[in-house]
Amino acid sequence: MRYEWQSDGTITRDGTIVARAEKSFWRERATLSVEGRDYEVSSHGFTGGTIEVTLAGAVHRTLVRQGWSVSRWTVTGGPVELTVAPAGWLTQRMTVSDTTQTIGELATSSFFSRRPVFDVVVGPESEPPVLDVVVLLWLDSVVLRRRSNAAAQGAT
Repeated sequence: MRYEWQSDGTITRDGTIVARAEKSFWRERATLSVEGRDYEVSSHGFTGGTIEVTLAGAVHRTLVRQGWSVSRWTVTGGPVELTVAPAGWLTQRMTVSDTTQTIGELATSSFFSRRPVFDVVVGPESEPPVLDVVVLLWLDSVVLRRRSNAAAQGAT
């Protein structure tokens, strides 16, 4: 199963729209419309090491970076705690796992694109909720944007 962040802000699962994301101009904020609910996403902390997903002021998911210079994240608040970590040393792909198994992989849709995709590698009974997948795609877009900005700064 493949979830894709489309260029118009829709998130699709195997071609069917399941959510919509509207990025904010300010910092790393967004509104995620999932299953008829509008969740607000915002990053906190000096280095943006914490990202919260709220609905009507109540926190539903929290994403915490494991260290200042590490691309390893923990997602809490859902049915299971998820870990997002780089898939290898020189790759931009990230694996998503729970405590027992790898659930999927975050990547870009193609070599020339920055659109995130999430490929689910487990069966439908172990698939994470749509909100978790949309949050993971948002995290991937934030991490990709940070890497791109850092590379651009280093090139000047």
